[in-house]
Amino acid sequence: MPVLLLLALSAAAGGDWEYRPGVGFIDPSTMERKTPEEFLQHGLALRKVGDTRAAVRVFALIVQNVKEAGLSESARFEEAETRFQAGEFFEACRGFEEFVARTPQSDRATAAKRRVMDAALEMAHHGHTENVLGLPLLSSPKAGIEKLREALRRYPREDFSAEFYQLLGLFFFGRRELDSAEVEFTTVLEQYPDSPLVVPALYHLGLCRRDRFDDVPYDVKPLKEAKRHFERFIEEADRMRRLSTKAEEWVNRYLPEVRTHLARIHELLAEKELRAAEYYRWKGYPHSAAISYREILRTFPATRAAARSRERLLEMGEAAAPDPRPPASTDERRK
Repeated sequence: MPVLLLLALSAAAGGDWEYRPGVGFIDPSTMERKTPEEFLQHGLALRKVGDTRAAVRVFALIVQNVKEAGLSESARFEEAETRFQAGEFFEACRGFEEFVARTPQSDRATAAKRRVMDAALEMAHHGHTENVLGLPLLSSPKAGIEKLREALRRYPREDFSAEFYQLLGLFFFGRRELDSAEVEFTTVLEQYPDSPLVVPALYHLGLCRRDRFDDVPYDVKPLKEAKRHFERFIEEADRMRRLSTKAEEWVNRYLPEVRTHLARIHELLAEKELRAAEYYRWKGYPHSAAISYREILRTFPATRAAARSRERLLEMGEAAAPDPRPPASTDERRK
Protein backbone atom coordinates (compact mmCIF):
# COMPACT_ATOMS: atom_id res chain seq x y z
CA MET A 1 0.00 0.00 0.00
CA PRO A 2 1.35 3.52 -0.81
CA VAL A 3 3.00 5.32 2.10
CA LEU A 4 0.73 8.36 1.76
CA LEU A 5 -2.38 6.19 2.04
CA LEU A 6 -0.96 4.42 5.08
CA LEU A 7 -0.24 7.79 6.74
CA ALA A 8 -3.71 9.02 5.89
CA LEU A 9 -5.32 5.97 7.44
CA SER A 10 -3.22 6.28 10.58
CA ALA A 11 -4.10 9.95 10.88
CA ALA A 12 -7.78 9.20 10.45
CA ALA A 13 -7.58 6.49 13.06
CA GLY A 14 -6.38 9.04 15.56
CA GLY A 15 -9.60 11.02 15.26
CA ASP A 16 -12.43 10.72 17.78
CA TRP A 17 -15.21 9.48 15.57
CA GLU A 18 -18.79 10.08 16.68
CA TYR A 19 -22.07 8.64 15.53
CA ARG A 20 -24.90 11.02 14.73
CA PRO A 21 -28.29 9.51 13.89
CA GLY A 22 -29.37 10.26 10.37
CA VAL A 23 -25.91 11.49 9.47
CA GLY A 24 -23.50 8.67 10.10
CA PHE A 25 -20.02 8.76 11.57
CA ILE A 26 -18.17 12.06 11.85
CA ASP A 27 -14.62 12.93 12.85
CA PRO A 28 -15.12 16.27 14.69
CA SER A 29 -11.51 17.27 14.16
CA THR A 30 -11.77 17.12 10.37
CA MET A 31 -15.56 17.02 9.91
CA GLU A 32 -15.06 14.00 7.67
CA ARG A 33 -18.24 11.99 7.33
CA LYS A 34 -18.76 8.32 6.57
CA THR A 35 -21.90 6.28 6.20
CA PRO A 36 -22.09 3.16 8.43
CA GLU A 37 -21.19 1.02 5.42
CA GLU A 38 -18.21 3.25 4.63
CA PHE A 39 -17.16 3.23 8.26
CA LEU A 40 -17.13 -0.58 8.26
CA GLN A 41 -14.87 -0.54 5.20
CA HIS A 42 -12.71 2.03 6.98
CA GLY A 43 -12.22 -0.44 9.85
CA LEU A 44 -11.30 -3.23 7.46
CA ALA A 45 -8.76 -0.96 5.76
CA LEU A 46 -7.20 -0.06 9.10
CA ARG A 47 -6.86 -3.74 9.95
CA LYS A 48 -5.29 -4.45 6.58
CA VAL A 49 -2.46 -1.96 7.25
CA GLY A 50 -1.91 -3.39 10.73
CA ASP A 51 -3.62 -0.74 12.88
CA THR A 52 -5.70 -3.29 14.77
CA ARG A 53 -6.33 -1.08 17.79
CA ALA A 54 -7.98 1.62 15.67
CA ALA A 55 -9.89 -1.02 13.70
CA VAL A 56 -11.31 -2.46 16.91
CA ARG A 57 -12.53 1.02 17.91
CA VAL A 58 -14.26 1.43 14.57
CA PHE A 59 -16.06 -1.92 14.76
CA ALA A 60 -17.04 -1.31 18.40
CA LEU A 61 -18.60 2.05 17.49
CA ILE A 62 -20.69 0.37 14.81
CA VAL A 63 -21.87 -2.34 17.21
CA GLN A 64 -22.78 0.27 19.84
CA ASN A 65 -24.63 2.65 17.56
CA VAL A 66 -25.93 1.04 14.38
CA LYS A 67 -29.24 -0.73 14.66
CA GLU A 68 -29.21 -2.27 11.19
CA ALA A 69 -28.85 -5.97 11.96
CA GLY A 70 -26.67 -7.01 9.05
CA LEU A 71 -24.15 -4.22 9.54
CA SER A 72 -23.99 -4.63 13.31
CA GLU A 73 -23.54 -8.38 12.87
CA SER A 74 -20.65 -7.87 10.44
CA ALA A 75 -18.98 -5.37 12.75
CA ARG A 76 -19.26 -7.71 15.73
CA PHE A 77 -17.64 -10.54 13.77
CA GLU A 78 -14.88 -8.31 12.40
CA GLU A 79 -14.11 -6.90 15.84
CA ALA A 80 -13.53 -10.43 17.18
CA GLU A 81 -11.53 -11.35 14.08
CA THR A 82 -9.35 -8.27 14.48
CA ARG A 83 -8.59 -9.15 18.08
CA PHE A 84 -7.66 -12.65 16.94
CA GLN A 85 -5.28 -11.27 14.32
CA ALA A 86 -3.79 -8.97 16.97
CA GLY A 87 -3.03 -11.96 19.22
CA GLU A 88 -5.69 -11.01 21.77
CA PHE A 89 -6.98 -14.55 21.90
CA PHE A 90 -8.96 -14.34 25.15
CA GLU A 91 -10.87 -11.27 23.94
CA ALA A 92 -11.33 -12.85 20.50
CA CYS A 93 -12.74 -16.00 22.05
CA ARG A 94 -15.27 -13.99 24.04
CA GLY A 95 -16.15 -11.92 20.98
CA PHE A 96 -16.88 -14.94 18.83
CA GLU A 97 -18.84 -16.59 21.66
CA GLU A 98 -20.98 -13.45 21.92
CA PHE A 99 -21.47 -13.43 18.16
CA VAL A 100 -22.82 -16.99 18.22
CA ALA A 101 -25.03 -16.25 21.24
CA ARG A 102 -26.54 -13.12 19.65
CA THR A 103 -26.83 -14.33 16.06
CA PRO A 104 -27.11 -18.14 16.15
CA GLN A 105 -28.89 -18.21 12.78
CA SER A 106 -26.26 -16.12 11.01
CA ASP A 107 -24.52 -17.48 7.93
CA ARG A 108 -21.26 -16.77 9.80
CA ALA A 109 -22.25 -18.62 13.01
CA THR A 110 -20.41 -21.76 11.95
CA ALA A 111 -17.29 -19.75 11.11
CA ALA A 112 -17.54 -18.04 14.50
CA LYS A 113 -17.77 -21.40 16.29
CA ARG A 114 -14.60 -22.53 14.57
CA ARG A 115 -12.94 -19.24 15.48
CA VAL A 116 -13.85 -19.81 19.13
CA MET A 117 -11.92 -23.08 18.96
CA ASP A 118 -9.05 -21.49 17.04
CA ALA A 119 -8.72 -18.74 19.63
CA ALA A 120 -8.98 -21.16 22.56
CA LEU A 121 -6.28 -23.40 21.10
CA GLU A 122 -4.00 -20.41 20.50
CA MET A 123 -4.64 -19.34 24.08
CA ALA A 124 -3.57 -22.78 25.27
CA HIS A 125 -0.37 -22.63 23.21
CA HIS A 126 0.55 -19.07 24.18
CA GLY A 127 -0.85 -19.10 27.70
CA HIS A 128 -3.17 -16.58 29.31
CA THR A 129 -2.20 -14.38 32.24
CA GLU A 130 -4.94 -13.87 34.81
CA ASN A 131 -4.99 -11.21 37.50
CA VAL A 132 -5.80 -12.04 41.11
CA LEU A 133 -6.27 -9.08 43.48
CA GLY A 134 -4.67 -6.90 40.84
CA LEU A 135 -1.54 -9.01 40.58
CA PRO A 136 -0.73 -10.90 37.35
CA LEU A 137 -0.13 -14.61 37.77
CA LEU A 138 2.14 -16.71 35.60
CA SER A 139 0.83 -17.36 32.11
CA SER A 140 -0.96 -20.70 31.91
CA PRO A 141 -2.64 -22.79 29.19
CA LYS A 142 -5.49 -23.63 31.57
CA ALA A 143 -7.93 -20.97 30.36
CA GLY A 144 -7.45 -21.94 26.72
CA ILE A 145 -7.89 -25.65 27.44
CA GLU A 146 -11.08 -25.00 29.39
CA LYS A 147 -12.46 -22.73 26.65
CA LEU A 148 -11.74 -25.30 23.96
CA ARG A 149 -13.28 -28.15 25.93
CA GLU A 150 -16.34 -26.04 26.63
CA ALA A 151 -16.69 -25.21 22.92
CA LEU A 152 -16.36 -28.89 21.98
CA ARG A 153 -19.06 -29.81 24.48
CA ARG A 154 -21.34 -27.18 22.96
CA TYR A 155 -20.58 -27.91 19.32
CA PRO A 156 -19.63 -31.61 19.08
CA ARG A 157 -21.14 -32.19 15.63
CA GLU A 158 -19.51 -29.48 13.54
CA ASP A 159 -17.42 -30.61 10.58
CA PHE A 160 -14.31 -29.45 12.44
CA SER A 161 -15.06 -30.82 15.92
CA ALA A 162 -13.01 -34.00 15.44
CA GLU A 163 -10.13 -31.86 14.16
CA PHE A 164 -9.98 -29.86 17.40
CA TYR A 165 -10.15 -32.98 19.58
CA GLN A 166 -7.15 -34.22 17.59
CA LEU A 167 -5.35 -30.87 17.88
CA LEU A 168 -5.97 -30.79 21.63
CA GLY A 169 -4.57 -34.32 21.86
CA LEU A 170 -1.46 -33.20 19.95
CA PHE A 171 -1.13 -30.24 22.31
CA PHE A 172 -1.05 -32.58 25.31
CA PHE A 173 1.19 -35.05 23.48
CA GLY A 174 3.72 -32.30 22.82
CA ARG A 175 3.73 -31.45 26.53
CA ARG A 176 4.17 -35.16 27.43
CA GLU A 177 0.80 -35.12 29.25
CA LEU A 178 0.04 -38.57 27.91
CA ASP A 179 -3.07 -39.31 30.00
CA SER A 180 -4.81 -36.21 28.67
CA ALA A 181 -3.59 -36.83 25.12
CA GLU A 182 -5.00 -40.37 25.13
CA VAL A 183 -8.42 -39.08 26.23
CA GLU A 184 -8.61 -36.76 23.21
CA PHE A 185 -7.34 -39.34 20.68
CA THR A 186 -9.75 -41.93 22.05
CA THR A 187 -12.60 -39.45 21.71
CA VAL A 188 -11.82 -39.06 18.00
CA LEU A 189 -11.88 -42.84 17.53
CA GLU A 190 -15.09 -43.39 19.48
CA GLN A 191 -17.19 -40.35 18.54
CA TYR A 192 -16.04 -39.78 14.95
CA PRO A 193 -15.39 -43.27 13.49
CA ASP A 194 -16.04 -42.08 9.93
CA SER A 195 -13.73 -39.09 10.12
CA PRO A 196 -10.36 -39.31 8.35
CA LEU A 197 -8.86 -38.08 11.62
CA VAL A 198 -9.18 -41.59 13.05
CA VAL A 199 -5.96 -42.31 11.14
CA PRO A 200 -3.65 -39.90 13.02
CA ALA A 201 -5.64 -40.45 16.23
CA LEU A 202 -4.98 -44.19 16.19
CA TYR A 203 -1.34 -43.65 15.27
CA HIS A 204 -0.75 -41.18 18.11
CA LEU A 205 -2.61 -43.39 20.56
CA GLY A 206 -0.01 -46.06 19.82
CA LEU A 207 2.76 -43.50 20.33
CA CYS A 208 1.33 -42.53 23.72
CA ARG A 209 1.45 -46.15 24.88
CA ARG A 210 4.93 -46.65 23.43
CA ASP A 211 6.25 -43.57 25.18
CA ARG A 212 4.91 -44.78 28.51
CA PHE A 213 7.22 -47.78 28.19
CA ASP A 214 10.14 -45.46 27.47
CA ASP A 215 9.37 -43.69 30.72
CA VAL A 216 8.90 -46.90 32.75
CA PRO A 217 11.03 -49.57 31.06
CA TYR A 218 10.34 -52.28 33.63
CA ASP A 219 6.58 -52.30 32.88
CA VAL A 220 5.77 -53.94 29.54
CA LYS A 221 1.99 -53.46 29.76
CA PRO A 222 2.11 -50.11 27.88
CA LEU A 223 4.33 -51.75 25.28
CA LYS A 224 1.81 -54.53 24.72
CA GLU A 225 -0.98 -51.95 24.42
CA ALA A 226 1.07 -49.97 21.90
CA LYS A 227 1.53 -53.20 19.96
CA ARG A 228 -2.23 -53.68 19.95
CA HIS A 229 -2.86 -50.17 18.63
CA PHE A 230 -0.25 -50.46 15.88
CA GLU A 231 -1.52 -53.90 14.85
CA ARG A 232 -5.03 -52.46 14.69
CA PHE A 233 -3.70 -49.69 12.44
CA ILE A 234 -2.30 -52.26 10.00
CA GLU A 235 -5.47 -54.38 10.14
CA GLU A 236 -7.74 -51.39 9.46
CA ALA A 237 -5.48 -49.65 6.95
CA ASP A 238 -7.59 -50.61 3.92
CA ARG A 239 -10.84 -49.57 5.61
CA MET A 240 -9.37 -46.24 6.71
CA ARG A 241 -8.04 -45.55 3.22
CA ARG A 242 -11.60 -45.62 1.93
CA LEU A 243 -12.76 -42.86 4.29
CA SER A 244 -11.40 -40.04 2.14
CA THR A 245 -8.48 -38.95 0.01
CA LYS A 246 -6.94 -37.29 3.06
CA ALA A 247 -7.32 -40.46 5.09
CA GLU A 248 -5.56 -42.40 2.34
CA GLU A 249 -2.70 -39.89 2.39
CA TRP A 250 -2.36 -40.27 6.16
CA VAL A 251 -2.44 -44.07 6.00
CA ASN A 252 0.30 -44.09 3.36
CA ARG A 253 2.33 -41.64 5.42
CA TYR A 254 2.04 -43.42 8.76
CA LEU A 255 2.05 -47.05 7.69
CA PRO A 256 5.85 -47.36 7.24
CA GLU A 257 6.34 -45.70 10.65
CA VAL A 258 3.80 -48.03 12.24
CA ARG A 259 5.68 -51.06 10.90
CA THR A 260 8.96 -49.65 12.21
CA HIS A 261 7.47 -49.02 15.67
CA LEU A 262 5.92 -52.49 15.68
CA ALA A 263 9.23 -54.14 14.74
CA ARG A 264 10.97 -52.33 17.59
CA ILE A 265 8.23 -53.37 20.02
CA HIS A 266 8.62 -57.00 18.93
CA GLU A 267 12.35 -56.74 19.55
CA LEU A 268 11.82 -55.30 23.04
CA LEU A 269 9.19 -57.87 24.05
CA ALA A 270 11.28 -60.71 22.64
CA GLU A 271 14.34 -59.44 24.49
CA LYS A 272 12.40 -59.50 27.74
CA GLU A 273 11.34 -63.10 27.08
CA LEU A 274 14.91 -63.99 26.19
CA ARG A 275 16.17 -62.63 29.52
CA ALA A 276 13.66 -64.86 31.30
CA ALA A 277 14.77 -67.90 29.26
CA GLU A 278 18.43 -67.14 29.97
CA TYR A 279 17.63 -66.88 33.66
CA TYR A 280 16.00 -70.33 33.65
CA ARG A 281 19.01 -71.74 31.82
CA TRP A 282 21.40 -70.13 34.32
CA LYS A 283 19.39 -71.49 37.27
CA GLY A 284 19.56 -75.02 35.86
CA TYR A 285 16.02 -75.37 34.54
CA PRO A 286 16.71 -76.47 30.93
CA HIS A 287 13.15 -77.64 30.30
CA SER A 288 11.70 -74.27 31.34
CA ALA A 289 14.36 -72.47 29.31
CA ALA A 290 13.54 -74.53 26.21
CA ILE A 291 9.84 -73.69 26.55
CA SER A 292 10.70 -69.99 26.69
CA TYR A 293 13.05 -70.20 23.71
CA ARG A 294 10.36 -71.93 21.65
CA GLU A 295 7.79 -69.36 22.71
CA ILE A 296 10.06 -66.62 21.39
CA LEU A 297 10.42 -68.48 18.09
CA ARG A 298 6.65 -68.83 17.84
CA THR A 299 5.66 -65.30 18.87
CA PHE A 300 8.56 -63.17 17.60
CA PRO A 301 10.16 -65.22 14.80
CA ALA A 302 11.83 -62.30 12.99
CA THR A 303 13.70 -60.84 15.96
CA ARG A 304 17.30 -60.99 17.17
CA ALA A 305 16.03 -62.78 20.26
CA ALA A 306 14.57 -65.51 18.03
CA ALA A 307 17.92 -66.04 16.35
CA ARG A 308 19.57 -66.28 19.76
CA SER A 309 16.87 -68.69 20.96
CA ARG A 310 17.46 -70.94 17.96
CA GLU A 311 21.17 -71.04 18.77
CA ARG A 312 20.46 -71.90 22.41
CA LEU A 313 18.12 -74.73 21.48
CA LEU A 314 20.75 -76.22 19.18
CA GLU A 315 23.36 -75.95 21.97
CA MET A 316 20.97 -77.76 24.27
CA GLY A 317 20.28 -80.44 21.65
CA GLU A 318 16.65 -79.37 21.45
CA ALA A 319 14.55 -79.10 18.29
CA ALA A 320 14.18 -75.51 17.16
CA ALA A 321 10.54 -75.94 16.22
CA PRO A 322 8.06 -74.21 18.56
CA ASP A 323 6.59 -76.37 21.29
CA PRO A 324 3.02 -77.22 20.19
CA ARG A 325 1.81 -77.25 23.80
CA PRO A 326 0.34 -74.10 25.42
CA PRO A 327 2.91 -72.01 27.34
CA ALA A 328 3.45 -73.25 30.86
CA SER A 329 2.92 -71.06 33.91
CA THR A 330 5.93 -69.80 35.87
CA ASP A 331 5.36 -72.40 38.61
CA GLU A 332 5.16 -75.22 36.07
CA ARG A 333 8.42 -74.11 34.43
CA ARG A 334 10.28 -74.49 37.71
CA LYS A 335 9.17 -78.03 38.31
